[in-house]
Amino acid sequence: MQNDLRGLRMRFLLTWSSFLILGAVLITTASACGSTGSPLQVSIVPVTSGALQAGNSFTFKATIHNTSTSQVDGVGLSVALPAESRYRSTAASSDVQVSRVSPIDPQINSSNPVWGTWSLGPAGTTSDTLTVEFVIAVEGSPGTYPVTAYATGGSATVTSTRKVQIVGQPNYEVGLAATPGTAQAGSTVAYAVTIINTGHGDAQQVELLLNLPPGVQYVKTLHIAESAGVHRTTAYEPPSGSEEVFFGNWSMPGVSNVTGSSTLTIEFEASILPDAKPGKTFVTGQLTDGADAIIPIVNAAEMTVTPAPSPSASPSAGSSSGTSSTPSEAPLPSGALTEGGTSPSPTPS
Repeated sequence: MQNDLRGLRMRFLLTWSSFLILGAVLITTASACGSTGSPLQVSIVPVTSGALQAGNSFTFKATIHNTSTSQVDGVGLSVALPAESRYRSTAASSDVQVSRVSPIDPQINSSNPVWGTWSLGPAGTTSDTLTVEFVIAVEGSPGTYPVTAYATGGSATVTSTRKVQIVGQPNYEVGLAATPGTAQAGSTVAYAVTIINTGHGDAQQVELLLNLPPGVQYVKTLHIAESAGVHRTTAYEPPSGSEEVFFGNWSMPGVSNVTGSSTLTIEFEASILPDAKPGKTFVTGQLTDGADAIIPIVNAAEMTVTPAPSPSASPSAGSSSGTSSTPSEAPLPSGALTEGGTSPSPTPS
């Protein structure tokens, strides 16, 4: 009897141990696959090439494929974006081949866009695959982030995660000043331009175009100062006598690559023509870079032009001190009449 009980106890322990081992295998498999027995396969890939730059738009394509021989109804798609990135629009989808049951598009500015549901046909048919291309606005600090697509069908959910890199973008501050603030026509003035990259992204091919006020012309470059990391890749200098001033071009690292912001300062001399119109003047123009950024410069470097001084009056003849004097009277000719019609009295000998 004791032997029978001992054998029964042993068989029970073996059975319970086998159950624990099997349970562990099932849990591990479910964690690895994300779902058990799902006929769906999902993937997400970037359509736009290159790294994601903060401030720009980027397109992704999500694909759901039915691998079973039966139709799958209620197929849904959702995507988890990086925390600060936002959904903008759906660029394209394969609704022509695939039957869309619930035509719902995600909410704009959502970080977790959710689409309506579709029915996917059996594998091997033209309706067995759904593709959705969508546009997001990329935001966030530089780094690597996951973008995860979720495909649901029935009670099963499958996922696909793509690691994406977000890089920073340049951010410019432009200052422009004229010295002196008031200058006479016919004199010279110095302009100073300061460009600061306060963004996390490196700037390439930074170029500056300035339109000087009417009657003001570029003379020469006085000084160029570049902070650490700023490098001039191609030297473009404006010709002397031009009113349109072009400087290029520089690379300027972002704040993530250097200590603080990178700074570029350009100082140049300009002449005010003698016939320049008096009054307030301003400089306009724009800053551009290789990523097609355009930073307008409007009503900058205010300067007041005053008229040139009038030339001094020339001194009168016969005056050595420059002051006028009364000339001595010349003798009248013989027979000349004085005022009143009388002849002058003869001069006694």
